This record gives sequence, C-alpha cells and structure tokens, in this order.
Amino acid sequence: MLIGAIAQLSGFSRDTIRYYERIGLLGLPRKARRENNYKEYTPAILSRLRAIKELKAIGYTLHEIQQVIESYEVGGLDCVTGKEQVLGKVRLIDEQIRQLQITKRQLLEAVAGCPDHCKIIAILDQTLMQNG
Repeated sequence: MLIGAIAQLSGFSRDTIRYYERIGLLGLPRKARRENNYKEYTPAILSRLRAIKELKAIGYTLHEIQQVIESYEVGGLDCVTGKEQVLGKVRLIDEQIRQLQITKRQLLEAVAGCPDHCKIIAILDQTLMQNG
C-alpha cells in the first residue's frame, strides 16, 4: 500500500503517518521502498496505526504508546503490568484535575469582584507599577 491508501484506511493524515515514522512509532523497514522510491506500507503497519489510534483515544500520549508497543513486542507487557501502568496514569490524571480545579477557583476569585474590582488589573498595577 502507498501512503495515500494507508492514510485513508487508518484515518490518519499523510503528514501524521510521516511524523510517526520519523519518531520511530511505525518501525518501517528501510527496504520498504519500491523501485520508484515510493514507500510500501504493509498490513502490519496499518494494524499498528489502528492500535495507535485506539490507544490515543483512551488517553495515551505518543511517548506512552511507543513504550507500550515496545513492551508488548518483546513480551514484557502482561495484564498486571498493563494495569499498573493504567492506574499510574489515572493517578496522574487525578492530580491534573486537582490542579485544574485550583486554577479554576483562582480564576473565578479573580473575577468575583468585577466590575468594581478587577484582580487582574490590581495584580498588574501592583507588580508593574513597582518596576515602572
């Protein structure tokens, strides 16, 4: 398959596929070129792209996907290890949510006194006027 066909079948753009190749996610062999120098994509590459899409859909980053695929390919990924990784990611998400809730609360407090008192302007007046 050429890149246009694999892009259509995978749902990724040509640029995304090329990017995944550059960062090593696809592992395309060097001899995957035709005589006219076009790359030949195998059904295995399509399967990998579909796996990448599904892992992205459940929240994995490209770096995490690469690690998971590499672990899987060398037989180092089992259900217990996978569960530990997922639970670690859930803990990270919980922390990010906590941080976002703090930021949200601070932003709401910043506009609570509007229009009589703008905390943003007060911060700028206090900090910029000291240096000005």
